[in-house]
Amino acid sequence: RSPSRGLGDVYKRQVQANIASILSGAGHHQEALAQYERISELSPNYPGSDSGKASVYSNMGQLDEAIKWQTIALEKDPGNVSRKADLAFMYIDIGLGDLAEKTLVEIETQFPDFENIIYARTMLDMYRSDYSKAANRFDIAFQKHPKNFKYFAMLLHYQMLMGQHEQAIAGYLKMYPGEFGKEFEINNNDLESVYNLIWLWQVTDHEEKAQQLLNELKQLLAEHPDIFDNNRRAPAMIAALEGN
Repeated sequence: RSPSRGLGDVYKRQVQANIASILSGAGHHQEALAQYERISELSPNYPGSDSGKASVYSNMGQLDEAIKWQTIALEKDPGNVSRKADLAFMYIDIGLGDLAEKTLVEIETQFPDFENIIYARTMLDMYRSDYSKAANRFDIAFQKHPKNFKYFAMLLHYQMLMGQHEQAIAGYLKMYPGEFGKEFEINNNDLESVYNLIWLWQVTDHEEKAQQLLNELKQLLAEHPDIFDNNRRAPAMIAALEGN
C-alpha cells in the first residue's frame, strides 16, 4: 500500500465526515448515519465515525444509542479526553449523575490539565441544582484567569440564577466597558450576556436602561442580519424580552 493511497483514504474520510456533520446539523440524521457507516466501512478502526454516530443520536434525543457509540469510540481511542467529556455530558443529560461523576473523576485523574472539565463539572452541579457550587467554580477559575470572558460570564450567569441580581448587573457592566479595557460593543459572542443584562434591568425596575439596551441590540441585528444566521435564538430572545 503506497503512502499516497493512505493519504487519499484519510482525505476521503475527512470529506465524508464533514458531509455527515453538515447533514446532521441540517436535521438529515438518517443520511448522516449512513455517511458515518460508509466511513466505518472504509476505516473500521477509526473512532471518529463512532463518535460521529454518537453525536447524531444525541441530536435525535436517543441518548442511550449516543452513549453506546461514544463508548465504542473510547474503546478504540481511550486517550481522547474530549470524547470522554462528551460521554460525561451524555450521562448528565440522561440523568445518570453517578456515572457522570465517575467519568469526571477519571478525566481529572488522567488529564489534570484539561481546561474544559469546569464546564462538565458545573453541568453536573446544575443537574443537582447546586448553583452555588457552580458559581464558586467559575469564581475560582476567573481569579486564576482574570482575562477569561467565558469564566466571568458564567459566574454572572449563576449569580443571576441564584437571585443575586445587583451583583450580576455590576459584573455585566464591568464588561461594557470595564476593567477589560473594552469599548461598549455588542457582538455575537456577547449576545447571551446582553440578553441577561436586559432581563436583569427589567426585573430590578430599571426599565429605561433595559429599553435603551434592547433598542441598541435590535438596531445592531437589523444592520447585521448575519448575526441572526449565527445565533438562531436571537429573534426568540428579543421577543421574550419585549414581552417581559
